[in-house]
Amino acid sequence: MTTDVVTLVVVELEKFTKPAEACVSDLDKLLYTMKVLSEAQDGKLPTQYPAFWTEEWLQTAIQELDLRVMPPEKRLAYEMTLAANAYAIQQEQEKVEAARAEGEAIGEARGEARGEARGEARGEAIGEARGEARARAEAEAE
Repeated sequence: MTTDVVTLVVVELEKFTKPAEACVSDLDKLLYTMKVLSEAQDGKLPTQYPAFWTEEWLQTAIQELDLRVMPPEKRLAYEMTLAANAYAIQQEQEKVEAARAEGEAIGEARGEARGEARGEARGEAIGEARGEARARAEAEAE
């Protein structure tokens, strides 16, 4: 069925008979994956996975299919684990950012102190040199 806005494609997975080696297009790969994974629920998982199952978009699709098959209790536990992991990652990132900010503040303070010390030493040296030069000039003038 096709309209100006939507195209609807109906697929009967039982009629999809291509082997994994013949699946070249993304649609073929997706249909093969959906058929094999639905059969896997009956205990008929292939012994060797097709190479295209390593593609990122298919990994995402397989994960989504796995989630949709999970019983509600298991899915809730999975979602809670994901949330706990996300919270732990956020906490670690905040610790890293706080340590970075503290390190920058310490470095800035040390840099200022070194700069002041160098400036004072340089100023003293210049002042001494100018003072000695004036003293010599005055002594010569007398």
